[in-house]
Amino acid sequence: MLVKFHKRRRRRVQAVAVLGAATMAGLAVGAYAWMRPGSEGFAREVGMEASPPGRDDAPVGSRTILLGDGSTAEPLTVPSQLVLVEVSSSRVQVRLDSGAARFRVAHSPQRAFVVLAGAVQVTALGTDFSVERADARARVSVAEGQVRVSWAGDSAVLAASEERWFPPLATPVPPAPPAPSAAPPAPPAPPAPSAAPKATEPSPPAPPAPAHPRRSWRAMAQEGRYAEAYLRLKEVEAKGGSDAVRDEPHDLFLAADSARLSGHPEQAIPYLDKLLDKYAGDARAPLAAFTLGRILLSLGRPVDAAPAFHRARKLSADGALDEDALAREAESWFKAGNRVRARSCVEEYLKLYPNGARREALERGW
Repeated sequence: MLVKFHKRRRRRVQAVAVLGAATMAGLAVGAYAWMRPGSEGFAREVGMEASPPGRDDAPVGSRTILLGDGSTAEPLTVPSQLVLVEVSSSRVQVRLDSGAARFRVAHSPQRAFVVLAGAVQVTALGTDFSVERADARARVSVAEGQVRVSWAGDSAVLAASEERWFPPLATPVPPAPPAPSAAPPAPPAPPAPSAAPKATEPSPPAPPAPAHPRRSWRAMAQEGRYAEAYLRLKEVEAKGGSDAVRDEPHDLFLAADSARLSGHPEQAIPYLDKLLDKYAGDARAPLAAFTLGRILLSLGRPVDAAPAFHRARKLSADGALDEDALAREAESWFKAGNRVRARSCVEEYLKLYPNGARREALERGW
């Protein structure tokens, strides 16, 4: 990862972290930062020194962007592009141009923390949340605290463990049938014949109107209508058909979300297990393992949850989930009654993250 500092005439602070693909040997991360002179304290890369002017070879140990108020932004996917638009005493504004990022926001009543993702604006209220950009829409997931999400003409508040896509997709309204064209006036009827007319045969019944196709569970899930998506998903799985869950990472993860966020966490486990067993190299695998651990822990299965959190760390090539996964692994072993393994995880956490957000809870115990 490289960092460059350039003098600019404008007083606005801008920092851009761009994660791109690299050589066949692995992924290299390119990061670029533009700051006015003396502004390095507002935003910097964690664990690195700024490159001297004219040098492009300064090593970087982490891709987490640390803001001066203690908040952080971590790109979660490759490629991802973040732009730090504004840093002031009253406002921090970050723009997510592509990819996904996680934001840990330091609580400050005097300072607003805003993430822009296309037409979607996410305002944090002292929280830990993620935003994933997908063209004109954004997926917002809240780990702790609350966020307010705004889009054209509307807004919503998400709390911890909630996740939705914004803007919600509008339910399509079937078009009204075209008005019948005015028929020309009928010609005058001929005079009735003297013989009795034959009885006319009844006209055949009109064919039934075509039924509108039922909405896909995927569309419902992407709108955040997880309860409806889950019901439709179970119906499709019982009957089979083209709308069934496809054997690929995105569909498996979306099906797991539909079950988990509709109040059926146990039903999400098979989808996450399948994703991890068949697609461990996929970018979603670390988050799938972490989500599986959270579900198992919430279901009172800490012995099963601990290995899932450990797996999330092993699969996470960029380390974005490492701190939280290690803390959760320690919590799982503690709740399982295995104090030896819990203490080992706590000691590792304190060594790796001496100022980590979970330090106090780990030292206190559950």
